[in-house]
Amino acid sequence: MTTTVPLTSCLDTFRQQFPALANKAYFNYGGQGTLPQTAIDAIQHAHLHSQRSGPFSNETNAWMMEELEQTRRAIATELEVSPTTIALTEDVSVGCNIPLWGMDWREGDH
Repeated sequence: MTTTVPLTSCLDTFRQQFPALANKAYFNYGGQGTLPQTAIDAIQHAHLHSQRSGPFSNETNAWMMEELEQTRRAIATELEVSPTTIALTEDVSVGCNIPLWGMDWREGDH
């Protein structure tokens, strides 16, 4: 027998991961969205690591490249695809522009 958890319970649990969502409704878009506490912690960890090693040091660069590869592998595993099919960009606009600028647009295309 399987047990189902009410959707509101799942959403409440999920919302608790986002400090900015406490006691309010948030209707902004993803480009300026709130972060879950785990993401805030990861960003802080990355900044501290960079400051200890030097932001432009070989050590920091190697660490960042390994972090990127681990992220790429994790996404690929979740999507059940090869890591070589995952492109990581610096923001959503760049991620959208890569395929859009690569398309052979014709008059009348939308």
